[in-house]
Amino acid sequence: MAGRASRIGAGALALMLVAAAWPWVAAAREAVGASRPTSARPVVHSAPPCRRSAPTSAAGYAAMFAGVDPARWGAADVALSVPLPDGRVVWLFGDTLSTRRFVHSSAIVQTGGCLHVSGGGSQLLPDADATHVYWISSARVVAGGMNVTAREIELTGRGPWDFRDDGHDRVALVRVVGDDVEFARWLGRHESAAPDPGPMIAIDPAHRHHFGYGRRPHPEAHLASGDVLVTTCQNWDDGRPHPFSAYRPLFSERPSGEAGRRP
Repeated sequence: MAGRASRIGAGALALMLVAAAWPWVAAAREAVGASRPTSARPVVHSAPPCRRSAPTSAAGYAAMFAGVDPARWGAADVALSVPLPDGRVVWLFGDTLSTRRFVHSSAIVQTGGCLHVSGGGSQLLPDADATHVYWISSARVVAGGMNVTAREIELTGRGPWDFRDDGHDRVALVRVVGDDVEFARWLGRHESAAPDPGPMIAIDPAHRHHFGYGRRPHPEAHLASGDVLVTTCQNWDDGRPHPFSAYRPLFSERPSGEAGRRP
């Protein structure tokens, strides 16, 4: 941490810590070769019935997500999972990369061992305008769908680190329609303090520009080990694009008794 701070300065480090709480805009914009997100809605096909069981290990989950068509979803951060009453799981993400597309939120519906990219990879939560976007922070099932809380972020320029917290949360109602998650309407907006970004994690000491953040448990996953599935977001601060695999959540396991502990 100290080495990184000395190289980039306190101001840039503060922005990095804000980014660590939510999306990783820096490398994402570089990777798709664009300074602004695009959310054009591609053609969507109905998901076929799933005949595969859900993974029972962290390696199985990593392989399942690695098998998603990168034209629809290549990598993302945040990685919230919300179990539905019918047994499916909705995965919600922040900044999301796919082939030639970069959006600020996306959703994947898991049925057993199959994943369906909602809307073919289009953005889930609409931007307020050209300079105000939303980064998902939490979600819960409610009557008629899910309430998704998102942080309002202001884009202050065209550079990858040109953004700032806008001091507001906004709650959206989204609905699961078939295998797609669809935005229904905004429910409310309120001022609140910026969330604690949490620690940055050294993923590989040999690569000082490679770091992790946003570690979350997923207790609804039933692993053969009896442990809890955990995701850790990853990013790079070297200003270079990397393969999609270098930005996907990392899947690991930890003992169930540690599920509520902060990393």
